[in-house]
Amino acid sequence: MLEREQTNIIIPFGNTPDQPEREQLMHTVVKDCIVPLADEATRVVLVESGENRSQEHFSTMYCNEYIYLRAPNNSFGAGTAQNTGFVLSSESTYTYIHQADFLLPKDALKKSFEVMHNSDAPLVFPFFSSINLSKPLTEAVVQGVVDWKALYQVLWEINKTVKFEVETNGSQKRIRLGASNLEILKDILPSGLMEYFLRLKSSEVWGENDGSFTYHPEFYSVESESDCLVNYRPGPRAKASYLAKSDDYAKTGGPPGFIGWGPEDLGFWARVQAVYGYAIKDQHIVYKNYSLTTDMPLVHLWHSTSHRPGYYEQLEMNTKIVDDFIAKSRVEKLLEIVPLQKQK
Repeated sequence: MLEREQTNIIIPFGNTPDQPEREQLMHTVVKDCIVPLADEATRVVLVESGENRSQEHFSTMYCNEYIYLRAPNNSFGAGTAQNTGFVLSSESTYTYIHQADFLLPKDALKKSFEVMHNSDAPLVFPFFSSINLSKPLTEAVVQGVVDWKALYQVLWEINKTVKFEVETNGSQKRIRLGASNLEILKDILPSGLMEYFLRLKSSEVWGENDGSFTYHPEFYSVESESDCLVNYRPGPRAKASYLAKSDDYAKTGGPPGFIGWGPEDLGFWARVQAVYGYAIKDQHIVYKNYSLTTDMPLVHLWHSTSHRPGYYEQLEMNTKIVDDFIAKSRVEKLLEIVPLQKQK
């Protein structure tokens, strides 16, 4: 069967000593989300990028392979780490890429294979919506105060409704949960936790307004119960967590190898569109008129990005590189893409 073929789950991780929560998140994701997926046909590959091998011991306990990529001054680039992991990891028929700060339900791998089997798509991007958990809610998940499986299941049910509304009424950059969905979410929280969240300052919910953690400036506002729990961006997601046929993934060249925070996902999506003709249609990611988008949400755990000199300046430079690539013709794009070569 398709799902029994050899599959490598590659997790890029940037070791940043002054952001210890990143290590905590990665440990939670690997131990609680990824390891339960592993069997004799699935290998967990941790790719660490940093100044030292901080996760080698952790990997011996929870991962099948550990790959270290030296990055002076913590110059982590998710795309470079991801591509290095693909090139150096053992041979596999399939590759699943997953970022270290996203929860992943056990059904995600199964559903991704089902979509791939039905569509024969070279890559499957199954998620709809990016749901960013607030800092206190993330801390409650990592500490075991909130059951992440119950939380994900509730968000999944809510996402089904959100997906239907977006398909019907069009896209939105950000939404706040309505009263009925909030009640469903609050029902899984321990007694008194929501009241505690509401007493926190905005900076304690989403970080200081200094570029600590933001996709849009309005993320700093905390005006409702919804804001204390999640920032919800609906729409199909070609990022962070996806299944690929390994040979086809290699043909894309992988994501761009940026340093610092960069739109690697957008750059990779542009390469996938150029090589394979993917498109977004009616709020779905489509391959040869087959929708790859399910109703699973991407659930992003909070972390800071502060204490990184030039972080956002680098983002601006990287974004221009991606924009310039997107503006080229398909022929020009294909000439620029260098396929990845597995090392024997």
